[in-house]
Amino acid sequence: MVNSNTFIWVAFEVEIVQLDESNQINSFCQTLYRQLNSLNIDVLYDDRPERSGVKFKDMDLIGIPINVIVGSKNFKNDKIEIRLRHTKEKILCDKDKCIDEIISIRNNMYESLEAK
Repeated sequence: MVNSNTFIWVAFEVEIVQLDESNQINSFCQTLYRQLNSLNIDVLYDDRPERSGVKFKDMDLIGIPINVIVGSKNFKNDKIEIRLRHTKEKILCDKDKCIDEIISIRNNMYESLEAK
């Protein structure tokens, strides 16, 4: 990503953080990962068997701008959480609409960088 004043290097645009090892959540995360990749979105998928705190710390250290958090608490209500690194905003999104939401966020992110 580039704007007139700086160059911002990001290896990944989206990170999927799987917080639960259930088959249903695992299947959803894998499908989401494949679908985003098929749209040429650079995605990191964290399905490690680590505590959520470890995953969140690593997520912050890596600095990926769009974080998709998939855990049982929201998933049972057909929701996932999207966190925006630069604003710290948290968006609760219907899981069947999350790809559209991620694409919209990503496009807005690039448009705002180009406008600067």
